[in-house]
Amino acid sequence: MSTREQNLPETLEQPEVSPVVLDDDLENNFPEIDKVEETDGLLPVGINFDNFEARILEKHEADRFETAYDTRGNPRGLCLIINNKSFDGKLDDRTGTDVDRDNLSNLFNKLLYKVEIVNNQTAEEMKEACRSFILNPEHEQYTSCVLAVLSHGTNGKILGRDSKPVDEYKDILSLFNHSDCKLTGKPKFVIIQACRIELDRTDKDTQHPMVGQEVSDGPVVEGDENFDLVDHLQRLNYGDAQKMENRLPPDYADLLIAHSTLPGFISWRNTKQGSWFIQAIVQIFSRNFHSEHVADMMVQVNLLVSKAFRGENKKNKNQACQMPSPTNHLRKKFYFFPSK
Repeated sequence: MSTREQNLPETLEQPEVSPVVLDDDLENNFPEIDKVEETDGLLPVGINFDNFEARILEKHEADRFETAYDTRGNPRGLCLIINNKSFDGKLDDRTGTDVDRDNLSNLFNKLLYKVEIVNNQTAEEMKEACRSFILNPEHEQYTSCVLAVLSHGTNGKILGRDSKPVDEYKDILSLFNHSDCKLTGKPKFVIIQACRIELDRTDKDTQHPMVGQEVSDGPVVEGDENFDLVDHLQRLNYGDAQKMENRLPPDYADLLIAHSTLPGFISWRNTKQGSWFIQAIVQIFSRNFHSEHVADMMVQVNLLVSKAFRGENKKNKNQACQMPSPTNHLRKKFYFFPSK
């Protein structure tokens, strides 16, 4: 059995599951986390800057923000959400992603970001949207930025609605190093909700229809000769985590890249409540922004996704599971400070 086969459930035919099931010990660790029960999937986002712990801001004001980014301001910065739901050709629509889009928009609006949303972009449109956003001269007047991309994906690639690939580093992240980027020294938070599986061969385990609500954010490929992505990706091998590290030049600073899953693995999405990863980010951030910085909150997201989001039958080792993969190049603590 190949490594990839070991990483996938033996069957994807599972009973309908609740979007969130919390263990007793997880509830003890995160008593403030609510179960998701709203039928529209939208999460309550109770952002109140009056609750921000004054000692944290006072400490970093005293040291002139030597160990934390000064992210005060209203607006705090720009936020772009690229949301691909509908796809041409063989790719399934990403039902539930609009819930992710709306939850993220609500969260970052309340965290004082100016949010822009674009939907159902081709690969070229995604590249242009990212380039225009990252090189926007408006960033000079703000203190940070957020970029979220929600789509199908493979390892190292995010797919446009035309099923063509966008390279994460070449087409998106490298732009933060551009001489025209006005974000030097400022924290940049990039969220990528997409599968990171390889497409070097057909894997029938990924082709079974889901009986429940949980589906993956990876393309299902049957070897269609007209599906031009397959031949392209068969010549590539980004499955080795070390190779991904080698593609990161040392000037990728002040950047936190939050992948929804590890290289080579599937990223799960609930068709009614949205993806596990985005649900966790919205809940953790809205509950803990007043006392935690972003990197520490991402550790809590790791725990919530890996432990809480699963079906009722917790003894079934073949049920879907997921481990987020944040990559932290921040040089200071990134708090969502109250505005000046």
